[in-house]
Amino acid sequence: MYVDWVAAGAVLPVKNQGGCGSCWAFGAIGAIEGNHFIKTGELVRLSEQQMVDCEPDWYGCGGGWHNAAIDYAIDHPLAKNSDYPYRAADQTCKHSSSTAHVAVTQRKNVVNYSVAGMKAALDEGPVAITVAAGNNWFRYYSSGILDDDSCPTRADHVITAVGYGVEGGVEYLWALNQWGGNWGDNGYIKFAWKDGTIGQCGTLYRSYWATTALAN
Repeated sequence: MYVDWVAAGAVLPVKNQGGCGSCWAFGAIGAIEGNHFIKTGELVRLSEQQMVDCEPDWYGCGGGWHNAAIDYAIDHPLAKNSDYPYRAADQTCKHSSSTAHVAVTQRKNVVNYSVAGMKAALDEGPVAITVAAGNNWFRYYSSGILDDDSCPTRADHVITAVGYGVEGGVEYLWALNQWGGNWGDNGYIKFAWKDGTIGQCGTLYRSYWATTALAN
């Protein structure tokens, strides 16, 4: 069995967060955009910059967590990127209800830090996940399934899981990073499933997705 939300049309082209530590916003918004498409048929880029500038609990380009980003969108519907474009820098919050487009109605958690829990979540749509990215396994990944128990598991980065499948008899989790298309496998990465732990490179540590509604 496999799930491929890219082929289903629920995933935008690879983004690039640039020199801003905004992975938490990109990972969360990737999940929101995908689930919004599944619900409405509309695939639209939403504003990571709004989260960077306006989410009150974290540090903008200095880092944050994807659960807080999704919770922010419950109370503050997100503008389109075209109305509030990404600048890869901290700015004054310019949120306006007049440009609000998509609201999050509920944040959901992947249960039990398990492969089964992640599969159940991905059956519904893309999921914001953590990964240990400050290491050579992730940083210099280029293709295939990353399957190395030496990969650290202390999460320091957020990306978007977009599917799962089997390749060469190895089950994998498929995810989209936001370091541009020249990173990894055209911007994507596959992780071997590691049940009974917090996942290959920490990918089962903290995982969330969202249900959405049109704000306007």
